[in-house]
This record gives sequence, C-alpha cells and structure tokens, in this order.
Amino acid sequence: MRTEVLEAARNAGLHITYMGPESSVTQRHHDLADAVTAVPGLTPEQAVRAAIALHEAAPFDLALTAGDTYLQAVAQINHVLGLGANALRTISAVNDKALMRDVLRGTVVRQVAAATVRNRDDLREFAAAHGFPVILKPARGSGSSGIHVIGDPPELESAAEELDFSGTGDREGIGDGEGAASWVVEEFLVGREFSVETHSTAGEHHLLAVTEKFTNDNRVEIGHVVPARITPAERAALADETKAVLTALGVQEGPGHTEMILTARGPRLIETHTRPGGDAIVELVRLATGFDIHQLTFSWLSGEPVDMVREPFAGAAAIWFCTPPEGRVTAVGGVAEALACEGVEDAVLTAAVGDVIPPVRTSEDRAGFAFATGADADTALARAKESVAQFAVELADAADTTPAVDAAERPLLLLIGSGGQVWREYMLRSMATRYRVHLFCPEPPTWELPYIEGHGVVDTLDVEAMTALARAGSASASASASEEFSGVLTYEETRVEAAAGLATALGLRTSPPEAVRACRDKYAGREALRRAGVPQAESIAVAGLEEAREAADRIGYPVVVKPRALSASCGVTFAAGPEQLEEAFEEAGRIWFDEVATYERPILIEEFLDGPEISVEAVCRDGRVTALFVARKSLGYAPGFEETGHLVLAGDPLLDDPRLLKVLQDAHTALGLTDTVTHTELRLTGDGPRVVEINARVGGDRIPYLGGLATGVDIGLIAADLAVGAVPDTEPTRSAVAAIRFLYPDRDLTTASVEVDRDRLPDATHDVQVLAGPGKELRLPPKDPVRSRYAFVIAVAGTEQSCAAALDEAAAAVTVHGTPLA
Repeated sequence: MRTEVLEAARNAGLHITYMGPESSVTQRHHDLADAVTAVPGLTPEQAVRAAIALHEAAPFDLALTAGDTYLQAVAQINHVLGLGANALRTISAVNDKALMRDVLRGTVVRQVAAATVRNRDDLREFAAAHGFPVILKPARGSGSSGIHVIGDPPELESAAEELDFSGTGDREGIGDGEGAASWVVEEFLVGREFSVETHSTAGEHHLLAVTEKFTNDNRVEIGHVVPARITPAERAALADETKAVLTALGVQEGPGHTEMILTARGPRLIETHTRPGGDAIVELVRLATGFDIHQLTFSWLSGEPVDMVREPFAGAAAIWFCTPPEGRVTAVGGVAEALACEGVEDAVLTAAVGDVIPPVRTSEDRAGFAFATGADADTALARAKESVAQFAVELADAADTTPAVDAAERPLLLLIGSGGQVWREYMLRSMATRYRVHLFCPEPPTWELPYIEGHGVVDTLDVEAMTALARAGSASASASASEEFSGVLTYEETRVEAAAGLATALGLRTSPPEAVRACRDKYAGREALRRAGVPQAESIAVAGLEEAREAADRIGYPVVVKPRALSASCGVTFAAGPEQLEEAFEEAGRIWFDEVATYERPILIEEFLDGPEISVEAVCRDGRVTALFVARKSLGYAPGFEETGHLVLAGDPLLDDPRLLKVLQDAHTALGLTDTVTHTELRLTGDGPRVVEINARVGGDRIPYLGGLATGVDIGLIAADLAVGAVPDTEPTRSAVAAIRFLYPDRDLTTASVEVDRDRLPDATHDVQVLAGPGKELRLPPKDPVRSRYAFVIAVAGTEQSCAAALDEAAAAVTVHGTPLA
C-alpha cells in the first residue's frame, strides 16, 4: 500500500494493521501502522489465508487496499469474515471487464456493444457484426496495458498474430483453438473521454469531480485536468450515468473512479474501479476541489461525518505527460526550466541518455510529466503543457547505435573489458553514440555486439599481449589495417592498471600507470596521501593477526579492517574492540579473487572515520580536477559496510564546499593522477572531509547512471572524450534527484522467483531490475556481499523526500520467493 494512504488512515485516527511482503516492509510502514504483519511472498491467495488467520487472533473491522493487485483478495477477505464494504460479486464484476458488461446488460445503464474473445474467430465475428474500428483489451488489466485499436481486417489479423506470439502474461494469446485467455472486444466509441471521481456511502454515490482525459491514438492517457471543461448539463449526464453504473454493480462504499466517453448519444461506460484514480488524479482533485479522496475514505471508516459539500470550483489542476517520438535518447535537459514555469507543482523527466523511447502503448511508455494549478482548467492545462514543453529530449533512430555522422569521422576507441550487462550496458551504449568502439575481452562478446565495431579475444590483464594485438592492426572489421586507436579506456576496477599500461605503450592519453597502481593498492595510495598531508584515515598494512592487534592498539579502537586491493566494500568490517578484531581479520582475508594482486601484507587496519559517507565522481584532465556530482551512500549490515543505496542531488551544496574541493584536488595531485575519471569515497567527519579511497575509474552500483538522471552529465562520454584527448562537456543539463536502492532477502535463501507488482510502482519509478534468477543462493552480508541482492529500484523525483518515498513504495512492490538456507 502506498504510504500516503497509510498517512490518511493515521490522520483519521484509525487503528492500522499493515500486511505486506516480508521482504518489502519499510520503516515508513512501521512508523505509520500500529501493527505490521509481514508475510513471505504475499500472493493474493496468501493474503486471503493470512488475513483470515490474523482476524482470529486480532479482529479487525475491514480489509482495504489502494491498488488493483489485491482488490479481489480484499473482497474475498471481507466476504469470508462477514465484514462491511462492497460485496464480493460487485468487486468481481469491477475487476473483470467481460463480467462487468454481462452484469450491466439489461439494466438502465446505456449499453456498449461488447463480447468476450477467446479465439481469433470470436474477434472476426464481432468486427463483422459491428464494423471497424474496434477496441480489444484484456478482460483484466490496467494502465492501458494491452489495449489495441483495430481499424481494418489486416490490423485484426496482425493483432491476433502479435498476441499469439507474446504468449502469457498481461497479453495472453488469442489462438484459433479453445481455451485461450479471455479478452474483451468493444465497439469504438467516438467522443471526449472523462473519469468521474466519486465517494459512496451506504449505496449513495457522491460526485467529487469530473476529470477531463486526453489520450493518444492507442488510447493511452497523456493528460488530465480537473475540473473538466464541460457544460453543467454534460456534467450532470456523466454523474447520473456513473451513479447508475455503481448502483447496477452494487457498489455500496468507498472511492470510485469511473471512465466514460461522452458520445453524441450521451455518456458511455469504458470501465469502473472501486479505488481512487491513478496518474496523480487524487492530487489533482485535492488541489482543484479541496476533496482529499483518501481522507474521505478513512473518515467514513472511522465513523466521522463525511462532509460532501464544497464551494464551487475555485481553481483547477492539470497533469501532462511527456511523450517524445520513437528513438534512442542522446541528450536530455530542461527540468530546471520546467520546474520554473508559473503554477507548476512538480516536473519529472524519466527519460535518460541511452534509453530507447518506444511507441506509447502503455502508461509505462511515457517519459515524464508535469502538473500545475491555475485559476481555471484552461490555465492549469496550458501551464502543465508549457512545463512539459521545456523538457529537451534529443533522439537518434532507435534502430541505430551510432549518431547520424559518417562512421569514418568518429574516433576509434579501444575498450578493455565490458563488465556485467546490468551494471555497464548503459555506459557502452552511450559511448557508441559518439565513438566506434573496439573491444578487447577475455571471451567472445555477446550482449556487447550491437555497440561495437570489432573485438579481439585476449588476456585483458596482460599488457604485452594487448599491446601486440593492438599494434597488429586488429582495429576493426571496417577499419583499415593501418588505422590507429584514438584512445584506451576501461571501467573495470581489475583492469585499470593494465589499461593505463596499454595506453602508455601506444602513446595515448592516460594517467601514469604507477599513479593508477596506487589507486588499486590501497596501502600505496594511503602512503602517497600521508606524505602529501591529505586528510584521511590512518592505515597500517599487516601480514597476520598479531600484527593486526598491534596496529589496532596503535591506532585506537574502533578500527576498520579491509582487504588491501578489493572494491565494492568486500571484506570491509568494523571492529569496536579487541574481541571483534579476530573475526574481522578473518573476514577481510576470506574474500579474494584470482585477478587481484597478492601482497606480503594483504590486510589493512585503519582508523574508523565517523560521519556520513559520500562518493564524488570527477574528471581529472592535465591534473586539474572537476567534481561532477556527489552520491550520498546508505550503508547497512554492520559490522560490514554494505552499500545498500545511493542518492544523487543535482546542485548538491557539497560541490561548492571549498574544503571538499581542496581535499579532492590535493588527493589526485598526491597520487600523480593526470588524465582519468575518478570515483573518490570520503567521510564527512567533524574535522572536515577525509579520504576513504580513490578509484581511477567511474563508480559502480549504477552511480554514474544516477548522475546522468539527476544532472544530465554523461560520465561515460566524458571518460571516452578524455581518453581520446577531447575536451569533455561537464555542464549539467538537468536538475532532479535520482536514487537507487538494493533489495536483500530477510534471511539466507535459495531463490525461487522474484515478482514485480508493477501496478504498485509509483510514477517516480525509473527502473526495476531483478538480479536473482531461480536457483540462485542469496547469502546476506558479510557472507556474500553485493551478490546477496535480489533486485534494485531506481527513482527520479523533484525532491529528496519524494524520491525516498518513491523508493519505499517501489521496494514494497518487489518480492522475492525462495527456500531458506540452513
């Protein structure tokens, strides 16, 4: 359940028991609810069983949900327990469009020609009887998902073929045989589209507002305004028809969202829902009318009188969605300008460089939104549209992975290693828009092929082997044998030293290999910083446990114990005192990889720095450092330092902090870095910023991607520009907040599945990625850091608070199922 719904329930003075997936319950749910029941998985069927069992132990008065996913389950719970609210048959009809049409047939509700479709012949017969165009939609569905506008027989056959091909899911197949999934075909209604927002009490239906809707050719909603621009007679007709629909279906209580087409013959029903409308309609209604739909619901439940009387509309509110044409995004911007428009409440651009903008066939295909207020509907709508018009989304042909310039004019970039697809594809995709990329890799490429011109299979840790291959003229399948590389680049931590050595051998721009080596060897880096007087943690390299004890006594507890040459917080452990040191030492020495150098003293004992931890992405050119953006870290799983999330704020005040900028520059100078992008981790202590470590590469954990979403700065292109000697563009073009949160199971388990309830994802959700497939063992940190994540969610919003709230909601919509490990 979205947290604003819980807030409304709390404000109404209700006693709240929240039930949700065990792995997705957030602190915010605990803060707002009187009791929290966490259920592993929580499918609708499990929700029914768990709620009935809960009622036996702690009776409740009503079950309620705010989204479509559990509507049927909640109705079943209330039915079995004999609680109030709407009847099970009512909710069943609301949730199933085919059943809804059957129930309404023969009532006073104005009829729409419709039929259930289970095979291709059903579809053909309906079109023959009623003519084209027709609307084909899933019997159960929301968010405009799976809707087809079919204009003629060829389109009908094409749609049937497409649905056959798509298999199962939201768009199940229409086959020629029996037993295929149920779809509904309806006559095409011509007219303006509206939704009627209502609140029902004891079968009496109260009109709250009429929302005017705007859709594209695929019937996907691209805008809303409250109040609708209609005559009093049209408003009365829509209200009367809506009340007739709700009465015929047996709706008794709660919020309603009924979608209508106002045809030349009068209002005709599209569908209705016993929940508030989505797409920020709740907020539009509140801003325009003063009615808080959530608060009305919970005031009714608490037994308080519900005030359904309001003054005439004193204002208006509108939302408009960004729907760019199809293509691959090459640049974005304009968010600051959009937010600055008069009357704008919020503006969010979700498109990012490298994204492919698809045809807008579902709500998820939209690329951003703005909503605004005004004295009247025309003014609010114009302001929302004007705000969206400020968004800059530059596009290339979605089928191309190169810009519209002669390939021969683009420099040839040699990339060493490609990393994991989930973590680095966005960067390779971005580089390919400006450069021809040739890949050196230890194994033949797979997912990388659309972005590269050629490749060579070679040991990417062997500088001599790579140098020989590069000089042999294996530049590209389309390049002449004599063509030389313009630059060498890597974003893999284990290959930064080899890449610097290769660039040096080829006479290309790079930082000195010894400077890069000092970044890989944390102790060598510490010593360089110590000699230069750069603020940092005191550090001592040790070979064994006795040396570790001596070092810890010398530094003073608490201390941090870490491997000398690993990354991603692997093996990093906090030791509060001598009794924790031995275990921390063993943990630091337990994790190692074949590609990591070995040292006589492989473990570091370091001073613990107290204060928030941040990372700074920067570009160092000719030794001069430019900070690009700051990521604020979330840490967990003490005594380890697992990075559980990051947040990037455009215009972060730390970017203007002279102490931070001086430490950053001094650290790069001390290490001898001259030409590279860097990822520097620091702690903001009471004595000022102090360096944790510097990496001669871009950050991991999708931090550069967050930077692009928040600021528009494309660090992948900056790194490539720097490698070939070009002057990179470091100016921000966006102003937003972007954050990522990693999801972990609540115990060690073997994964069975990871489910994403997309109906529950908030509008600010930018991406959800599942990381664990069936059979993967997830062992919580510190046993298996990083790889214990089963998914991550990314959100983009206008403020830190709204971004954090969106992450809470998005995380709650992702559930892992599995078998606990012994």
